[in-house]
Amino acid sequence: MKKFLFLIAIISVFSLNSFAQVYNDATLARVISQDNSDKDANGNLENLTIGEHMYRADVYMSNRHFAEAREHWQKVITNYPDNSLVPKALFGMGRSNMWERNYDEAVKWFDVLVKDY
Repeated sequence: MKKFLFLIAIISVFSLNSFAQVYNDATLARVISQDNSDKDANGNLENLTIGEHMYRADVYMSNRHFAEAREHWQKVITNYPDNSLVPKALFGMGRSNMWERNYDEAVKWFDVLVKDY
């Protein structure tokens, strides 16, 4: 019985681990390349569709590129303030700052999220 439970535990760990990183290095490289081509002469990211901004933010966040993810979430918050994806962007802003131990900044974003949504 112990061997069976141990086997189930091992399978569970490897199953969860395989789904933890949805976006691989090739996806990250493609998004970085797209971002580089979607910047203006001053290096500012151009406005994209909300879906594209959220997708790129998710790719960056899952690869621990927090500043780049925040750049896309900020575009969503600024350019699409009435969209239903804004709470997810606000949460991402707070969470990415939390992961970088910028707790004061994280609290600011979480406060906006809780207050407005």
